[in-house]
Amino acid sequence: MQIFPRSIMFEQTDIDRVRELTDLAALIGEHIVLTPKGREHVGLCPFHDDSNPSFAVVTHKGNHFYKCHSCGASGDCFRFVQEHLQKNFAEAVEFLADRVGMQIEQTGRSDPAARNTADRKTWLRKAAKAACDFFCKSLEEDAGKQARDTIKQRGIAPEMVERFELGAAPAGWDSLRNALLGPELPEKVLVASGLLKKRNEGDGSYDTFRNRLIFPIHDETGNPIAFGARALSDDDQPKYLNSQEHDLFHKGRTLYGLHLARASIVKSRVAIVTEGYTDVIACHGAGIENVVGTLGTAMTDEHVRKLARLCDRIVLVFDGDEAGRNAAERAVRNVFRHPVDVGICVLEQGQDPDDMLRTSDGKQRFYQAVEASRDAIEYLLERFQERLDDTKGLSARQRTLEQFIETLRGLGLNEVDGLRRSMLVNRIAEVMAVAPRDVDALLRRTPAKAASQPVAENEQRTTGARQIAERDLLAVLLFRPESLKETGLASAAVLSADRFFDPAHQALANTMEDLLQANLPTMQAVLGRLDDESHRELASRLYFIGERLAKDSDETTTEHPLLRAIAALDDRVQEEVLRQELSDWRNRDDTDERTPADVIKDLGTRKRRASAILRSTGND
Repeated sequence: MQIFPRSIMFEQTDIDRVRELTDLAALIGEHIVLTPKGREHVGLCPFHDDSNPSFAVVTHKGNHFYKCHSCGASGDCFRFVQEHLQKNFAEAVEFLADRVGMQIEQTGRSDPAARNTADRKTWLRKAAKAACDFFCKSLEEDAGKQARDTIKQRGIAPEMVERFELGAAPAGWDSLRNALLGPELPEKVLVASGLLKKRNEGDGSYDTFRNRLIFPIHDETGNPIAFGARALSDDDQPKYLNSQEHDLFHKGRTLYGLHLARASIVKSRVAIVTEGYTDVIACHGAGIENVVGTLGTAMTDEHVRKLARLCDRIVLVFDGDEAGRNAAERAVRNVFRHPVDVGICVLEQGQDPDDMLRTSDGKQRFYQAVEASRDAIEYLLERFQERLDDTKGLSARQRTLEQFIETLRGLGLNEVDGLRRSMLVNRIAEVMAVAPRDVDALLRRTPAKAASQPVAENEQRTTGARQIAERDLLAVLLFRPESLKETGLASAAVLSADRFFDPAHQALANTMEDLLQANLPTMQAVLGRLDDESHRELASRLYFIGERLAKDSDETTTEHPLLRAIAALDDRVQEEVLRQELSDWRNRDDTDERTPADVIKDLGTRKRRASAILRSTGND
């Protein structure tokens, strides 16, 4: 049975209009913190573990594209939504069209190559949305009475129920199945999304969530992708149950409530992280909106990386019991290598944020607890100090010290930026009552790292004179496409295939030649035409090279940068021709009696001095 949707297409004019109306800096600024720098905006790259801002958003001269100068990621608004928000192209177009208030129509055409491709994500989103609507509706019906009572007992206000789209799963074994199963949502899709489970014996399936209060889990754009469910009866175990992981949902990458908290996090520059759904809802209900929650896991590298792009400080809030203290210690393990301050806030014994905020002075006490949070490394050192104080004997204390250092090394302390590492080493030495150099020596006493990885294929680029000249010509045209009009040159002549030897340069030249038949191409138009990621990375990199070349030309010569680049490439091409002719002469047979002087004379009319080329290639 074919259960996957076809790839919907749109009119190119509609796609171009959506791209034109989208404020790229504003779009990306909703997901990472961008700082104006000259004519660009810079920030931490969302596509790799970035510690120094290497991500640039260009929005001048009619161009709207992004480029990471470290990992090479590049693209336009559609590519950003596809890569960062994990949507396919059609979904990205619809998402951005809706964002700018534009109505677009599907043409009904589909890409033949993609016609039978399994687009799982589209179906998973459809299933999650249908299930979310079903659970919300069930909450208002008789089947949701027990869930409504629980919501009331927990003190969750109606506006928070609506804001977080809380719902109810009826107690029946097939309530959701009967409501959703059909041609629009086949059983295979509902099973893959974790909403149904296959029966152990025989055919058929049954509801995963039964007689539970439902907490929809959303992606960063606010679309439901999974569900958390709290049991309404003591007989139902476990008490909390999450959707199984799938293409859209990974607990280690998802933060509950981030779609609602992002704006407040960016504004306050602080993210508060709690451990449960109700804690997040209680905080938002109290007006503390820069709060998100983990989903039954400790803070992961992905969690910290995601929040570090939005703020300067992360405060991890834990319950005041021993389990909470241990969880806080585990959470510290993923913060060292990220350029963000992390605080640990352990509440009073036996309290969680939900409990605290339901008291008359709870909001004030919660703020005070967050303000009093200790630096993560300080907290880890305090826990270490407690263990050290309980350790008797010199040898035992030495082993405790070495184990702690081994823990820090395993957490990536050696990978921390130099200044931050130095400060941490000094603080550790202070607690240990030893010299910082001894701590440093212990930290560095590690096995040599694995042999350096081979250079990625796309990094092994030829740097010969001709490749550089080809690159510079394309760079000038990418940055200043109006150069052709300024110099009166035809695009077909400048971008002819025989000018470019490098295959990537040829592909880029062909793309620009096609686009130039209509209008002067913007960078986003060029990037939108390039299917190969390495070609997009090349184009965006060349744009910045072109900017530098144009600036240098304006400052040092009156010659147009395009004419200068063409002349340089023509020289390199001619030089290769001369070298080939000289190589042929060196490998001559007995019938060719020309001497070096004869060759120089024969080639003497060439622009490049033949004698210089002859010397550089050697002679007989």
